[in-house]
Amino acid sequence: MTDDNPDPHGDLLRVGFFAVGISGPGTGAWSRLEALSTALSDRPDAEVIVRLSNQSYADALMARGVTAETVPPVGRVARLLGAGRMQRAFINEAHLDVLHVEVPPVGGHGETPTVFSLHDLRSFHKPLRSLSSTAGLYERLHIRSDLKNADLTVTLSESTRRDIHAFGSRSASVRILPPPVDPPPTSSPPRPESLSDSNPFVLALGHLEPRKNLEVLVNAAASPLWPAATTLVLAGADHGSEAELRTLAARHAVDVVFTGPVSDDEKWALLSHARIVAVPSLIEGFGIVAVEAALASTPVLVSDRTSLPEIFNMPEIEIPATDPEAWAALVGRAISDPQWADATAAEQKLAAADYRLDAIAARLMGLYRQLNTADQLS
Repeated sequence: MTDDNPDPHGDLLRVGFFAVGISGPGTGAWSRLEALSTALSDRPDAEVIVRLSNQSYADALMARGVTAETVPPVGRVARLLGAGRMQRAFINEAHLDVLHVEVPPVGGHGETPTVFSLHDLRSFHKPLRSLSSTAGLYERLHIRSDLKNADLTVTLSESTRRDIHAFGSRSASVRILPPPVDPPPTSSPPRPESLSDSNPFVLALGHLEPRKNLEVLVNAAASPLWPAATTLVLAGADHGSEAELRTLAARHAVDVVFTGPVSDDEKWALLSHARIVAVPSLIEGFGIVAVEAALASTPVLVSDRTSLPEIFNMPEIEIPATDPEAWAALVGRAISDPQWADATAAEQKLAAADYRLDAIAARLMGLYRQLNTADQLS
């Protein structure tokens, strides 16, 4: 599934992550930046600097030992128009060997190798495609120039690489680099107080937004195939879907718990105590929650869309995204057959080892060194 690039451990490289305008904690893009910059900062062959426009985000990185700098906040339009200038200034002021652009657009930067992170192309996918959204318009107008200006584009999955070649450029140099995943806490977290009863619960973790397809789980919970006394927990900040989901749950009279945003500790408590973690998304650049659940030894069920089947390559846990009866049936099996659930969790945990921090950081350093020494990226 993934490309393999060993790190030759040569001389020190100064790597700059340009993240001006990045969405903050709670997003996949932030989790990836936080984990990668931390892992690279711990290496003796890398010096990492992250440049952002939000002081609280910089403070969060510095608390993890990452060097972070801020520039004055800029609006979306000013950032889009001035990104190339800001990136060139970053290269010159920090004397970078490699620039890694986490938030587009990508400027042309001459001799300094530039890596571009492109997590997904969600705005190109029906029913999420939206020509009226700023992100959708930006992607359609500028994605090809971003790919052209980058010496290398890294993306999270084969699914997104296919999208890049279909919607962007077939000539772009694209490598798959899954996001590194922080391991769970060494001590077992207690069951969340909001779920203090002993009923098993099915967890969906992430923003409440249309692409997460959470209504299929609410409808599944109303099915006769859904196991009795099993709670559905939807954990995450509302990004436009909570009211509709609450209305649907009330209509079906099903037991759904909405936790709202959760802290990192609360996240691991939920993942550790859930009987099943469900990821029914219509589109995911990767699906980091599925790996986190596997590392917590909790079985995961995923939809059959975009990148999700790539994570574990286990067809038996892939479910048609919009089929609530199929979701209810497999949830029922996982609850009623603990031997099958435990075996599934063990196999998934083994696969999740591929996404450990040190392994992903080493592969990224290998790519940086190939670019920095003008080696051919085939």
